[in-house]
Amino acid sequence: MFDLFSGEHRQTTHRDTVPMLVSTTVHLLVFGAIIAVPLLYINSEYPQVPHMLAFVAAAPAPPPPAPPPPAGGAKSTAARPVPTSGLDAAPVETPH
Repeated sequence: MFDLFSGEHRQTTHRDTVPMLVSTTVHLLVFGAIIAVPLLYINSEYPQVPHMLAFVAAAPAPPPPAPPPPAGGAKSTAARPVPTSGLDAAPVETPH
């Protein structure tokens, strides 16, 4: 390891290129087989969907008509609510 620092490093032949190429080829063949085998079993026919009408219901009945307005046209005698005074109270009138 220290020979790299001292400068006495000798050049060796690379004997690991052939095993690396063989290993890469084997890995590619295995991964290709993993991908290709499931593709052989793909079926082009889709399964038939059953016709199910269990959740179909009739439309609900319409609501009853509104009651007729009271006769005479009398104004309501309901009193207006008294506004509370304070900083948090909403204004009753719009400002001019």
